[in-house]
Amino acid sequence: MARVRSSLVAFALALTGLTVAISGPADPAGASTPKSCGVVHVSGHTVHFGGATGISCSTVMKHAQILVKRSLKAHGTRAAISGGPRGWACIGSATPSPAVGVEIAGNCSKGLGIGPGSDYFNWSGS
Repeated sequence: MARVRSSLVAFALALTGLTVAISGPADPAGASTPKSCGVVHVSGHTVHFGGATGISCSTVMKHAQILVKRSLKAHGTRAAISGGPRGWACIGSATPSPAVGVEIAGNCSKGLGIGPGSDYFNWSGS
């Protein structure tokens, strides 16, 4: 019975370690708080960039105009687009909307971009 308990304890500790490894280390003070980065005006559209975690707004805005232009080319679909920071995966879309003309949206994430502490930013506008 003691052997079964020690195996269960080892399993629980291994599972806890796996959870910590998946979620990654905690961000430094305030780094996980999403930031609003700014606005870009392209081809008559106003697009807001924000939700930035794990990346500086200056880096986000450096790529903003490229990402918006590529989102517009992905009209009516959500498609992988290039133009984001190196090592980041970006998806953009532009969808017709009777209320505002065209809704532009997208996001970029580093790695898998899932879970707490993920490096991520997004954009939306019309």
